[in-house]
Amino acid sequence: MKRYSANEKVPMKFHNLYVKFLNPLGILLIAAMAILALLTALNISVLPQVQTRIDGNGSEAAHLTLWFMFGFLTLAFFFALISEILLAKRRTLGVIILVFGYLLDVVSTGITAYNERTTENIIVLAITAFISLLVCIYYWKRRRLFH
Repeated sequence: MKRYSANEKVPMKFHNLYVKFLNPLGILLIAAMAILALLTALNISVLPQVQTRIDGNGSEAAHLTLWFMFGFLTLAFFFALISEILLAKRRTLGVIILVFGYLLDVVSTGITAYNERTTENIIVLAITAFISLLVCIYYWKRRRLFH
């Protein structure tokens, strides 16, 4: 893939797909996870099998963890929303936030794969790292098109 200059006509099919479909889908998934964490932390039984795991010994720590998860998912939601808006306007900060989000995803899946060495976690780490690398290369090659 070659580097593009600011005056060239550049195919941005992936960028358009990402801005119009993939990133909004990710934003909706993050919002759903945040709402699920909030409802579970408030003892509203949405998923009974999850709720039964939280009751009993260590339930205070589990509820505290749920509140932290809700906070981090809310932050991830706002960062993804800001990234979506800035990517639609083709701003450099949108790409920086996007790359930072992918870096955090790779680190998170890496820590999960390190702590629980299952085949599924290692496959998810490889897929996440590969997709993150492709997206980062794509936007690095087109960095001059963003202002």
